[in-house]
Amino acid sequence: MTHKEEAKSLTAEAMHLYLQNEQNKLHLGRICKEIHAVKDGKPMYKHAGFDTFELWLKEVSELGRTQAYLLMDLHTKVSEKLPPEVIHTLPLNNALDLMEMSDSNIQNPAMIEAAQTMTNSNFKKHIDKVQPGLHLSTMVYKGFKIESADLPRVAAVLEFAKQLFGVKAEGACLMEIMDEWAASKGFAVSPVVETVEMEQVQ
Repeated sequence: MTHKEEAKSLTAEAMHLYLQNEQNKLHLGRICKEIHAVKDGKPMYKHAGFDTFELWLKEVSELGRTQAYLLMDLHTKVSEKLPPEVIHTLPLNNALDLMEMSDSNIQNPAMIEAAQTMTNSNFKKHIDKVQPGLHLSTMVYKGFKIESADLPRVAAVLEFAKQLFGVKAEGACLMEIMDEWAASKGFAVSPVVETVEMEQVQ
């Protein structure tokens, strides 16, 4: 198969997958990586007849460039942990949540089966039972601009949060741990904490 034929085949496959359910979005991440690869001195999307990656994306999907790169990155991360036959059975949102877990849980057959079969809301609840406080931890690290120097302190506070988790509502846990962290830094809790807490309770 020539590079042109391969690129045309990838394009057709991407167009087909995008019309399917979200489970195939990880497949699409793989194809985006392959169409972005350089062969014979130029990217595969040019072999398919497109001047830019963005033009190729518009042809095969409604994804923006940022979304495509996120899918590519997610597929790379999942590929490092799980075999292809498992990857392509995972709904996108469940795959995202699964990748936040410890390696031992990611590769646990029971956890993989849960990711394959549960709705995302039920899978999140299942994760909280298996690895308590994980979503709270993820929300804190991603929801707040935390400097690297503060990470050890925040990690310690999150351990405290995991003890609270399950006893108090998630929003209440967040307020309490961030109050403790803020006090250790010598300033009051930021209004953004209250905003996040409200969003979590709703």
